[in-house]
Amino acid sequence: MQPAVPIKITRLDAIIPEGIDLLWKGYPINSGRLQIHLDDQARGEDDNCGELDYEKNLARARFNVAIDLTGIARAMEPLRAVLQSEGVITEDHNFGMSGPMEVRPHPLFGPGGVSLQVLPGR
Repeated sequence: MQPAVPIKITRLDAIIPEGIDLLWKGYPINSGRLQIHLDDQARGEDDNCGELDYEKNLARARFNVAIDLTGIARAMEPLRAVLQSEGVITEDHNFGMSGPMEVRPHPLFGPGGVSLQVLPGR
């Protein structure tokens, strides 16, 4: 077996029905329902790919995602970010996404931007 297998991510569809809680100008708000999918505007050579390293039992991937903010800003462009993900390879060759997100500038968050991190699930 090859110790590291390259992968190409071709689809990602996730919904967070309850949204996330965040602080907006000092006030706590809920984002409302969020939809996350692969960013179809990201088409570079290193976009949406990674590797399954079976020798270390570790998966690494770079996802370009678009986060639909319809819960708080219906007319706004999606929030675009890159997730650098790393996780343990499961028996069925899947892996959980977790890691820091590099968020592109967005008018909703101003010049200070926003920091996001996907935490490991159970």
